[in-house]
Amino acid sequence: SDSTHTIKVASFNLGGFGSYTGGNEYDRALRFLEFVNEDKPDVLFLQEFHNVKYNKNKNISDTLKKIYRNKAFSLLGSETDRLAGPVIFSKYPIIKKGIIVGEGSGNGIIYVDIKIKKDTIRCINVHLQSIGLKKELKINRRDLEENQTEALRKSKGIISRLKNAFEMRSEQVDKLFVFLEKTSLRVILAGDFNDTQMSYSYRQTTEFLKDAFVESGSGLGNTYVGPFPSYRIDYIMLSESMQSFNYKTHSSLGSDHKLISSLIRYK
Repeated sequence: SDSTHTIKVASFNLGGFGSYTGGNEYDRALRFLEFVNEDKPDVLFLQEFHNVKYNKNKNISDTLKKIYRNKAFSLLGSETDRLAGPVIFSKYPIIKKGIIVGEGSGNGIIYVDIKIKKDTIRCINVHLQSIGLKKELKINRRDLEENQTEALRKSKGIISRLKNAFEMRSEQVDKLFVFLEKTSLRVILAGDFNDTQMSYSYRQTTEFLKDAFVESGSGLGNTYVGPFPSYRIDYIMLSESMQSFNYKTHSSLGSDHKLISSLIRYK
């Protein structure tokens, strides 16, 4: 009926299309565009977006801007410029936008208010602090068997990074909490928390919003496919007055995260 609206949203940490980790950027960009053209999300929440050329003269940000009729907002880089970091693309008009957390690292939290007929919905894209484990910190078997001091040095390095990232995420989430407290609009929030359902980040956010996966997902829903054990660390969340259905965990399209999507319905 006319009184019910359905929005299709997708969230994906693209991992810079492999530009940070090595990998075929061209191929990944094409696969991602294929997803966008087939699945047609109304709102795209992207993290670690990086403007790559996937054709002699075509780059991904221009192509996505065409699809989304130039309705986009990014943490790093202006609309006229190449978008980067967390980015939101919307098929609906963006009537307001802002930065909730802007870390220099490209981690951060941004939002846009979109207009759907008479309603205004606030869309928040979250990319909380990553641990940033460099290859040189990975402990291998040789370290454990032969070089105990090296293993110890590395594990101390890992622990301090974990602690540091945890503290930064907590600060970022506290800012988000304050922002959500002041928000009277309906909210769709999505992104990469770099944290599990046991975390402070997740618990604080779910004080205000419900988890789309819990409402309409199935299986384990793990979204992380990198070197750590597999966890669900990417989320789509929404206001209590909205319903999610048909939540899906898709392929990772070559990233170290899987793409997630959900339909969201509200009256």
